Amino acid sequence: MDVVDTKHGASMPTHAQALPIEGPVSNIPPVMQISEDILTSIFFHILANHLSTATPAPNVFKGSPATLVSHVCKAWRELSLATPMLWSSILLSLLRYPEMQESMDDHERDKRRWHIKMKSAHDALQAWLPRSGDCPLSIVLSGFEEFDTTNEKACSGVNSLLLTLGTTASRWKDVHICLGPSWNTNVERVCSLPQLSAASVPLLRSLTVEGSATTQPPVTAQHGEREIHVPLAILGAPSLRSLSLGPTCHYPLGGLPVNWSNLYHLTIQGYEFPLKESASSRAVLCPFETLMLLKSCPNLLTADVAIEYPDLLTSPEYSSSKATLSNLHSLTIRFTIPDREFISTLSLPSLRILRFFDIPAPRPTTELSATDIPPMARWIRAYGAQLEEIHFPYDTLATEHVLEECMEHIRDVKVLGLGKDTQVGGVGEWGPMIEDPEQPLREAWQSSLSDLLLENLTPVFNESDHDGQTLQRPCWCPHLQKLSFTLAGESPKHSNADVVRRAARLVGGRRKRAAGIALLENVTFTTDFAKLRGTSILQGLVLDSVDLEDLKLEMRYGAISDKAMPRPRNRVYMSTTQTISTRPDV
Repeated sequence: MDVVDTKHGASMPTHAQALPIEGPVSNIPPVMQISEDILTSIFFHILANHLSTATPAPNVFKGSPATLVSHVCKAWRELSLATPMLWSSILLSLLRYPEMQESMDDHERDKRRWHIKMKSAHDALQAWLPRSGDCPLSIVLSGFEEFDTTNEKACSGVNSLLLTLGTTASRWKDVHICLGPSWNTNVERVCSLPQLSAASVPLLRSLTVEGSATTQPPVTAQHGEREIHVPLAILGAPSLRSLSLGPTCHYPLGGLPVNWSNLYHLTIQGYEFPLKESASSRAVLCPFETLMLLKSCPNLLTADVAIEYPDLLTSPEYSSSKATLSNLHSLTIRFTIPDREFISTLSLPSLRILRFFDIPAPRPTTELSATDIPPMARWIRAYGAQLEEIHFPYDTLATEHVLEECMEHIRDVKVLGLGKDTQVGGVGEWGPMIEDPEQPLREAWQSSLSDLLLENLTPVFNESDHDGQTLQRPCWCPHLQKLSFTLAGESPKHSNADVVRRAARLVGGRRKRAAGIALLENVTFTTDFAKLRGTSILQGLVLDSVDLEDLKLEMRYGAISDKAMPRPRNRVYMSTTQTISTRPDV
């Protein structure tokens, strides 16, 4: 070895010099070298994702992105404290007051803990608010279902916290309030929110009120006096553009102090109406009332309304109530679909998205006269040609002929949601029915319609054309890019496994770059086939050599969900609910 090394050394140029081994350029981790403006953008992105999924907590600091990044290092803490926007979102949950227990000692101990936690939550809020500077605030406030409003100390603790939050009312921009039904009892003693005026929230643009918080409770009549109803005054905020009302009671919509003509987005989820003590939540907006409500909101861009028949006891004058919503882009109808008079009275020239949810299926029949066309079919006839997106429970269309006609009217849609009725029975005068003796017949009918959809949504190519460029016959919705389909089981013609294989063929056919057929990019199948594994549809695609690149595919079993789970590119997952996904990077 010495001889070899000597010869190698002799062959080196005479000017060569030994250099020291270079050490690391920097001991600072790469993440710490990111500029402040990029870091701030990353923080905002994390904050946006957090707000869409987070659950409010009693302590505003708990789990907050602003808190997490401020604990990484001194530099990040200084940056977070110098960025008020990071502290402009408040997710606050009011602590449940301890219930009475058999042991008074245990109850007293729980009450002491409650007061300690309430003080801690109050201190945290007081420390949080100054960090938000003068930024407009987004607030999510949730409450518990039960509260003892006769407890002075408990009321004082809650109200003190809400008063502190109320001092920033002039900066409220987006507010989501969700309070339990017990707040209808002496709510003015507990909650300071009803005392806020519309003028105190000049920046408020979006308001969501769930539970029973839209109104104070009726004051018990004394000596023949009429009951008094006091609405939540901030509903009249001058800048309010988006309003969502959950189940409420004791106050008509028309009496709420809302500037309806200012609204761009409206959601009416349905009202609780005290028909009797055992009555469940039900929508009490009739079609004519809905029409009058929409007519008072001429600038709406989106609307989501829950409606229930019957109309008023006397036939309403639709002919004198014509309305045009020139800018309405998206409409969602729940429970009951208004029929021909409503459709002919309302003009929606800009409608592009139409959704039907929670619609009870009619009795399956093949004998349907022209005058008995389902209301949903009338809507699709009227607006199908201008739609880009539609969601509807296909089994509520009653017959295959009606379904075929509707699909022809929505030929140009790019997003299609085909649901299956999940509501047992229908909504009658006293609420939803419990039993459905025709369920076996209904399931068979759903399967028949599902088969029809699978067959006609699947492109069929000429066998001689190996590149798949020529269609053998037209298929429904050739411009489709996103499909959500709830598959019906127990088909009289096909086994569950065969239905899944046909679904795979549907996806495979629409992944070919054929003339006149858009490339399907996003697919969600929901089934009740508990015995089938989630890989069945994926295996079919792989065997057919289907190109999965840039495809998002989900197979869900036993649960219906509107949102897909984010997954890395082209990876397959199966959760405990047997959900798999393949999707590209976002």
